[in-house]
Amino acid sequence: MIWVLVWAVLAIGAIVVLGLLGLRLWRQAKALTRELGAASERLAEVSTQLAELAAAAEHAADHPRPAPPGGSFGRSRDRGVRSH
Repeated sequence: MIWVLVWAVLAIGAIVVLGLLGLRLWRQAKALTRELGAASERLAEVSTQLAELAAAAEHAADHPRPAPPGGSFGRSRDRGVRSH
């Protein structure tokens, strides 16, 4: 008779432990889902910004700016050197 009681307590204890582990796993899965949703939203934002930057770079490559009048873009090399 005592063995039946021991096995019943062990079985109930195992069920409780498995239930607690299952509950913990469920909460972690829900937290992971929330984090994945936030990461997905952030990835969408960054992807949109990247597309805008790529379009701007393509536009800049197709339409180069004219050189400034009376000089060149490379004037920083000649800084401090006077021409006579």
